[in-house]
Amino acid sequence: MPKMPWIKLWTEEWLDGSVRETLSMQERAIWIDLLTLAGRSRQRGLIQSGENVPYSHKYLAERFQVPIELLEMTLQKCIKQKRISEDGNGIRILNWKKYQSEFKKRKPYRQKKDNKDDPNKYVEGKYGHVVKR
Repeated sequence: MPKMPWIKLWTEEWLDGSVRETLSMQERAIWIDLLTLAGRSRQRGLIQSGENVPYSHKYLAERFQVPIELLEMTLQKCIKQKRISEDGNGIRILNWKKYQSEFKKRKPYRQKKDNKDDPNKYVEGKYGHVVKR
């Protein structure tokens, strides 16, 4: 599965939603870093070093440039709020597919983009929507 070059971030929910109300500024920075790692993962929505190999909390704290205590406190808070789960495979962003559905909607365009000879090629329309040529 190719890595996502971007993740969706809903502006209204980010500015006015529960993340802002329940997480501190430092915790929100960790949350957005978790989301970006989840987008880069081989298994989208699952943060792990390799198949069935989670990143250590120490590694994540160093990667995010935060104290390990803050990372662990944030992870526990996000588990309680049902934003993530964590097990021997890694950290899973719950509801990943729901929040990142736009990436899935554009999949036909990405898949057909390189195949110029395909008569059913999908192209981006004038207003950003995907249309079949």
